[in-house]
Amino acid sequence: MTTLSRRTFLKFSAVSFAGLAAAAFARPAFAAEPAKPQALFSVNPSSRRLALTFDDGYLNVARLLEVCKEVEVRLTLFPIGKVITANPDLWKRALDEGHEIGCHTYSHPALGGKSYDFVAGELSQFMDVARQRLGIERVRYFRPPYGSGWSDEAVQRAARDFGMAIIMWDRTNDSKKLAARPTWRDVATDFKKNARAGDIVLYHFQYNEVAALKSIVAHCRAQGWGVGTISDLTGA
Repeated sequence: MTTLSRRTFLKFSAVSFAGLAAAAFARPAFAAEPAKPQALFSVNPSSRRLALTFDDGYLNVARLLEVCKEVEVRLTLFPIGKVITANPDLWKRALDEGHEIGCHTYSHPALGGKSYDFVAGELSQFMDVARQRLGIERVRYFRPPYGSGWSDEAVQRAARDFGMAIIMWDRTNDSKKLAARPTWRDVATDFKKNARAGDIVLYHFQYNEVAALKSIVAHCRAQGWGVGTISDLTGA
């Protein structure tokens, strides 16, 4: 499993060796290095696996579950707490069929710049819904809406306090580069051109993305790639 802090990497790669040496000399010997923000963007491509993940869950959830049954694949789904409250039976079905449920907050706010109490409140509300409506006592994974604020200390600390790893992505649907109004074929073509083993792929429950799933999974299997949940990728 690999973790990555893009902001920290870019910051330090731009600093000269002399600047680093001077900063180290000026820093008190007892000063501890700040903890680097942690998130999973991808895994080692030698695993020959990738994860297809779906966020939000307003529409087309039942259709996605049907396609998953047809192609015999399990996914990690990141629903908003409010959509679980609105239709708990549908999300119970997802669990019963072997899909993994991650946290996407309760109400889908951008978390960048928000306080710890705000972030923790969103996670707490989500967990209340997960326990009461789905019987889930632990959620392993958390994806901040829009990817906003993932490296903020408030978000990092809240995730740790709730025992959740932050899951980002290194691939998403870029089919709008192919067409102004992409069809499922455009979504599938974009995936086939760009996806690699080890990817964590972000989709939403949009109709064209759901409809592309059969073709996407068939391509993965033709390449010898396993398709599974985040836990399948990480061995959790």
